[in-house]
Amino acid sequence: MKDLLSVAQVVVSSLDLDEVLRNILLNAMTMADMPAGTLSLYDEAVGKLELRAHAGLSENFVTNDHWTVKIGGLTGEILDRGEPFLIEDHGTVRFFNSPLALSEGIRSLIAVL
Repeated sequence: MKDLLSVAQVVVSSLDLDEVLRNILLNAMTMADMPAGTLSLYDEAVGKLELRAHAGLSENFVTNDHWTVKIGGLTGEILDRGEPFLIEDHGTVRFFNSPLALSEGIRSLIAVL
């Protein structure tokens, strides 16, 4: 509860969207005990995601800060489900096959819409 209050305080204390998003990401990573994370915004009108905050990932991984959502891909699957999403082991799902993510060492993930 204390962590959620901290996030709420950050959200109302700044008008800078990128600062708010970074603080939300860092607090979520702390609460979930995750070593890395990203926060992206989805533009449904054009079917693209924009990376807005990241931590714990290589510069190579975050270089591509816009991408199109592909039907059958990981992001498409997450958006289609429309609920919090957990993959404990990338080998158990057919749609988690990003060479970039795998080369980064990402083997599991949590996605929240």
